Amino acid sequence: MVLGGMGATQLAAQACVLVDDGPPRLLGLRLGATPDDVRARFASESFRTELGEDVALVAESPLEAGVLPGARFEFHDGQLVALRLRLADSHPEFAGQALLRSAQTLLHREPEPDGTVSVVLLSRTCPTHRDEALRLAAEDSSALP
Repeated sequence: MVLGGMGATQLAAQACVLVDDGPPRLLGLRLGATPDDVRARFASESFRTELGEDVALVAESPLEAGVLPGARFEFHDGQLVALRLRLADSHPEFAGQALLRSAQTLLHREPEPDGTVSVVLLSRTCPTHRDEALRLAAEDSSALP
């Protein structure tokens, strides 16, 4: 049986994963933002710059009055391609789907032993983060790689 051009198997597999076609915002930022956008969003905060495969802005101390205990923003060619956050349970972004995926992005939430949650938002089109996005999607048994 074909429903809307999809076979029943494809439809069932699609139903297992929440697919969001719009670019997600996290902390009011979208992938593609610039380092200046991140600094403007957290104007009173202090960051250090790390160089490697990515250029990263790393929060020097907890952000947003402690409800964001850790934050790392990774950039390629001046565009945000990954956010890595630790959120306290009182942060508005703490709760949500464990996995959100679109053609271009992957958002993954994972509870930590200390009661915080790790949230990773990756560009699936970035060659540096593609394998990580595939691995995170595969960790969720309902996700399609």
